[in-house]
Amino acid sequence: GWCPGDLVYPDVKDINVVPGSTHILSAEMENYVNSAGGSPNYEIQSYLIEYGAPSFNLDASVEEILAPSDKFYFSRFNPICGKPLIRIRNNGNSPLNSLIIEYGVKDGPVSSYLWTGNLMMMEWAEIELPANVNWIATEGIFSVTVKSPNGGEDEYSFNNAMESAFTAPLEFPEAFVVNVRSNSVGAETSWHIEDTDGNQVAGRDDFENNTEYKDTIQLGWGCYRFVLEDSDKDGLGWWANNDGTGFARIRRVTPSGIIKNIAPDFGTNVIVAFSVGGLIGMEDAANLFDEISLFPNPSEGSSTLSISLSKAEEISIAVYTSNGQLVSKQDFGKRKSLDHTISLPGAAAGLYFIRVNAGTFSKTERLQIIR
Repeated sequence: GWCPGDLVYPDVKDINVVPGSTHILSAEMENYVNSAGGSPNYEIQSYLIEYGAPSFNLDASVEEILAPSDKFYFSRFNPICGKPLIRIRNNGNSPLNSLIIEYGVKDGPVSSYLWTGNLMMMEWAEIELPANVNWIATEGIFSVTVKSPNGGEDEYSFNNAMESAFTAPLEFPEAFVVNVRSNSVGAETSWHIEDTDGNQVAGRDDFENNTEYKDTIQLGWGCYRFVLEDSDKDGLGWWANNDGTGFARIRRVTPSGIIKNIAPDFGTNVIVAFSVGGLIGMEDAANLFDEISLFPNPSEGSSTLSISLSKAEEISIAVYTSNGQLVSKQDFGKRKSLDHTISLPGAAAGLYFIRVNAGTFSKTERLQIIR
């Protein structure tokens, strides 16, 4: 009965009423029996808000930048050097089916991402953006702007942009040691290292009780996350149980020394983002597209998309309507350059989005079809 709880987002209910009518609102809760002692309680607030018709038909907003962020509430999964995570919301009367998101470090290269989905009015979504961000500083400002909801003009632009302060993650050498000592229930402990795409590149889940392990890890240049987990959600050490105490450290190979010491009372998990080979700039990502052009544009239904990359990558091309509906998608394998005809002979006049994926990076072009 002593835990303070967590942030709870409001539960919003729309109620259609007529003037002069009477309504009774009640809240029911699941029965709860306190077996932990203390005096637990809930604090509940409710508001009745009267409102009229929506002011805008097309209005999308950036509600939060979860990563990268220096906010304490998001510290469990920050800092990052990989994929940014944001929250958007549809404030317009029309369903939100597509949105262009521009993002990057302030005053640096800007990346563009085409989101597609289906959000009704006041619904929100968390979006993980591609990792093509120019992380070239130890600290800075990350900026996000949303535009062109459903391929149209946003009718209220004051909620379209947001910024967050960030600091760079730790830099690890190419070779390092994961040094973990289990507590008296070693089977509850596991760790793994994953790359930017979530692929596991190293890990251990076979801990004996009260045993120390030293695993030497060799990684190439890139951005990674070290994830330490406890299946019983009480970490490697907690005063309120009898599991004993272990430890977790990231150590140098040569010279010997601790790079990162992890507090044993971490609960369910702890995530440590790190880079190998210096700050993960992603200048290579920003410069990956040597050239990308779409001609003619506007078009009567046939245009040539020309792509030139600085290095060979797996290329795919997807075509979407302004409402986010997938028209076509084609994979081309690993290439350094490509000339591809975008053929839309039966497509209705209007705006289309051409998303080019090259490896883990992407770019979005607009194509206007005229008839």
